[in-house]
Amino acid sequence: TESGVPKGLDPYWSAEQTSDRMLKFAKSLSGDNKEKAELFKNAFLEGYKQAKEAFGGTLPQVSEDTYKLTVEKFDKWMKGEEEVE
Repeated sequence: TESGVPKGLDPYWSAEQTSDRMLKFAKSLSGDNKEKAELFKNAFLEGYKQAKEAFGGTLPQVSEDTYKLTVEKFDKWMKGEEEVE
């Protein structure tokens, strides 16, 4: 894959762009209150776990990559380091 986008996948669905949207959504709902970041991170983790279970325990690599990036971005947000435009 080039730039983390599987062949034939619209870049909109890339791990990078999807993880950015996840953080933008959480920041918007929280009023950019990093004190609520852990709440949103835990909701993301639970949702991911449920999706994985619903699909038999495995998801495509792009989903795994999105998971990793999203968790990293939540952690940075909680530390005041994340800048998502």
